Amino acid sequence: MILSGQYIDNGIGRWAVVDKRTNEFMGWTGLKYIKDEINHHINFYDIGYRFRKKYWGKGIATETAQASLKYAFNTLEINEVYALADVNNAGSNKVLKKIGLRFIEEFDFEGTPHNWYKILKTEFEQ
Repeated sequence: MILSGQYIDNGIGRWAVVDKRTNEFMGWTGLKYIKDEINHHINFYDIGYRFRKKYWGKGIATETAQASLKYAFNTLEINEVYALADVNNAGSNKVLKKIGLRFIEEFDFEGTPHNWYKILKTEFEQ
């Protein structure tokens, strides 16, 4: 197993998603510990995912993001998770809302408008 800097430094990182039938890399999903400031937040857990286009629209992002939240709250015992998505990325924004994250606000991230989301452990448990 190859460990990324995130795993070495923070004990967590994104997970590779592989098709069980073909062993093909589909994309990645999971948590990342963010130490840099994003939208006035520092030292927080971010949920994210990115899949190859041929796997879009199949529910894989939703399923893997839900598993990531379950891991965050039940195994790591994190109290809150954040996410950001480009305002024009309808699919990503839909997934974040579908898995229970609440839209907080729109903000500028590196010159592009993004949506800011959050979910608390207590909200996930409901």
